[in-house]
Amino acid sequence: LLPVATLITWYIGFSAVYEEMVMRRGWEALLQLLGWYSVIILLIALAQVGWASVNWARFKGKRDRRRLSERKVDMGVDHMFVAAVERHEDWQDAKRLVVHHHAVEHKIAAVEIG
Repeated sequence: LLPVATLITWYIGFSAVYEEMVMRRGWEALLQLLGWYSVIILLIALAQVGWASVNWARFKGKRDRRRLSERKVDMGVDHMFVAAVERHEDWQDAKRLVVHHHAVEHKIAAVEIG
C-alpha cells in the first residue's frame, strides 16, 4: 500500500503545484521571491567570505612565528615529589616513563625509565 499511497500523494501534490503555479500565475510571485532570496544568499555569502578573509589576514603566518621561538620549560619540579629528584634530565630524553603516585599525598612517589 505504501507505493500506492506515495503515488496518490505525489499526484495530489503535483496537481496542487500545477493549480497554484500555472492556473493562478503563481510563478510571478515566485520570481519576485527568487530575486529577494538571491539577494539574501549573496549577502550571506559575502559575509562568510569577509569573515574568512579577516581571519586569514589576522592569523596569516602565526603558526610559523610560534614555531620559530624555542620554549624552555622550568623543570623546578622538586615540590611535586615525595622522593628525591636526581634524574629529571634523563626523564626529558626518555621515550617512556612509569610514574608511581603516593597513596596519601597528591605527589609523585617514584619515576622509572622504561
